[in-house]
Amino acid sequence: MTGNRRRVLAALWYGASLASLFFMPLIQALQTGIVYLFWQGRDTAELAVAFAALTMACGAAWYALDRVVRAPRLQVAGLALLGAIPLASFGTIILRQLVNVSSARTIPPAVLLMLAIVLGTIGLATVVSIPALSLRALRGTALLLSPVTLIMAAAFVQLARYTSTPAAYSTPQQATGSDSRDSTARPSVYVFLFDELSYRFMYQDGAVRRDLPHLRWLSERATNYHGAQAPGDETLASIPGLLAGRDLSGVQVSGDEVLEILPDGKRLPLNLHARDSLLARARANGFRTEMVGFYLPYCRLLAGVADACQSFSWYNVATGTKTFSPLHPILTNVNLWPYEQPFGLLKVPVLCMLQRRIVDRTAAAAVADPGASRARFRFVHFSLPHHPFVFDRNGYSPPADPMQWSAGNYERQLRYVDTLAGMLIDRLEKADVFDGSTLVVMSDHEFRWAQLVEADKAHIPLMIKRPGQRSREDVTEPVKANAALEQLVTGR
Repeated sequence: MTGNRRRVLAALWYGASLASLFFMPLIQALQTGIVYLFWQGRDTAELAVAFAALTMACGAAWYALDRVVRAPRLQVAGLALLGAIPLASFGTIILRQLVNVSSARTIPPAVLLMLAIVLGTIGLATVVSIPALSLRALRGTALLLSPVTLIMAAAFVQLARYTSTPAAYSTPQQATGSDSRDSTARPSVYVFLFDELSYRFMYQDGAVRRDLPHLRWLSERATNYHGAQAPGDETLASIPGLLAGRDLSGVQVSGDEVLEILPDGKRLPLNLHARDSLLARARANGFRTEMVGFYLPYCRLLAGVADACQSFSWYNVATGTKTFSPLHPILTNVNLWPYEQPFGLLKVPVLCMLQRRIVDRTAAAAVADPGASRARFRFVHFSLPHHPFVFDRNGYSPPADPMQWSAGNYERQLRYVDTLAGMLIDRLEKADVFDGSTLVVMSDHEFRWAQLVEADKAHIPLMIKRPGQRSREDVTEPVKANAALEQLVTGR
């Protein structure tokens, strides 16, 4: 083997090492929480193409620095630039393991900037004073980290054996329920659940705020439950509890499993197919059952009881798209970085883009085909007003810091929830199904803001507009949200 061929192969090895370092957050997520990614075979193909392209690009740059650039200082600068983003990406894993990221939010930005300046100055001084030693140190570090390529190869082997689950499906419109009663005689039920919709922010003195005109209009024609309680105080517990039709002791994600934690500590696969679960009850009573949402793999969890399903990953940028693009795994990897700077400079725009896409596609699915003859029970889980706070009343308009948990940012996005509610109501009215349908607006938990009282986080807004209802009713007694939804499908 000639010396030049060895250099080419070495450059490709180092290129693969840098590409592997960059994708380590995604690889870790695939190993520890793949259930959140809704991973499909197409995702693996996109990752393979992206990895190969990044390997070639980094390898070509490494070869050029080795063969073309002669000055040691320029070589050091080039290698440092080439490895900066891959090493930073790999460093996010170490950061999560060694540092409590939530506490890092309390570090003033000025302190972080000063630390970066000090470290940069030390590095620059080292390069200027001893460039040859610095070059050997960088090459040695790259060689030491290069076995990470084997981890990447093992991940591809694992993904080749992985059985993916659908992120969307729809069965024909024929009746599938076991109830013999005519399903066309009963009203359709549309449940619009807005993630982290706050009773405290939505209501004032027992009435929906005047600056939320569409929700206020609906409230005046619906039953308002002022003591509604969700099954949990976070999405991971609350929505499975609503779909299971009962309060759960706890829910946990482990690898590719969603587990229910029993009172005695045992863990079993989460079962949303039981006879007393929400969609199973709806199906047994003649409804066509449909689920739309984000965050949890609904299409797998509800397979067999949902006649139609669409789910969107909060982490995988590829979900909800039909195009093949190697950019998807790259953006997904960036989306797995921390919010904190400097990582947030790239991560936050990606998450904002994903939020916009999920909201647009969820809204479209929420009112799709409203004039179907068969009664439907459609449960829609919106990703609003949950952060990132990228909407105002008029639409997509990210503020300076869309990740800042503040009353101001939350209320901006809450007003878009009102705008969105108006759009959904208008679509149902134009299809002439609004008056004859049941419409539910609710939440899964309170806005988790430090200034709010920690207790009562499961207190949620719940309004139910029943067929033909034109006047407001108020219920102040405590009511469980899952019991209220069960009543809508059973009539009891």
